[in-house]
Amino acid sequence: LLSGDRHAGAIYNRGLAGGQILPELTASSLNPPYGPSKDSQTPELLMTPYHPENFGQIDIDWHARTLRLALKGMRGEDVEALTVRFTDLGLSH
Repeated sequence: LLSGDRHAGAIYNRGLAGGQILPELTASSLNPPYGPSKDSQTPELLMTPYHPENFGQIDIDWHARTLRLALKGMRGEDVEALTVRFTDLGLSH
């Protein structure tokens, strides 16, 4: 999942039935920061929410059958990242 408009960037991961996962990359905001956010801490949250300006990037490696969700700072540096195998998403082919 991709989301935004939460006034903070973060990566979440929820476990599903059958060992599958549902990752989420939230990236916001590109404009001047507004924070800290009032979002509650949930078990799915993998990091401390990031409040400075940020953006998200998804890289797909078709050969390795993985995707990488990255929260980036305004200079393009990784703030946090999660690499997920297609099989973990229930994609076997």
